[in-house]
Amino acid sequence: MPGEDDFVARLLAEVSKAPATAGEDADFEEPEEEGEELEPPTFEGEFSDEKQHAFGILQGIAQGSAMADETFALLKDAEPVLVYFLFRWLKKYYHKDHDDYEFVKANLSDVRNSHRQLTRMAKDGEEDPMVEWFEGHYRYREMSAFEFIDLIIEKLEG
Repeated sequence: MPGEDDFVARLLAEVSKAPATAGEDADFEEPEEEGEELEPPTFEGEFSDEKQHAFGILQGIAQGSAMADETFALLKDAEPVLVYFLFRWLKKYYHKDHDDYEFVKANLSDVRNSHRQLTRMAKDGEEDPMVEWFEGHYRYREMSAFEFIDLIIEKLEG
């Protein structure tokens, strides 16, 4: 095909060009080393402690880093609507097509089955008017854990 050799030559020349800045490509990011943990996001401003606490609970269930008894101890005195929101976000965000669905589902089931009081609290929380407001304006799947916790705690505490 005419011009094909020219195209390949230009492509190879482009690929082989050295990056312009001191031997490093500014757009290239080094992959994380295995086992290196990311720092959790830091909430700022009013209610930052409450947000960090709720985020830790959510991540503990999602990542399996908190046992059911630990999660219960952290949630037993929480507002029922918060328990509802945490459980609901986990179920919606980690939907059946999500790669971590089975893992998170098992963790959440363990918490709910081990401590039925939390399941009852979540059911009671579902009746809170804030749930109708949130579900009328937002989609669980479209919010990161950080965004979700930031918004929910701001509304609960504000």
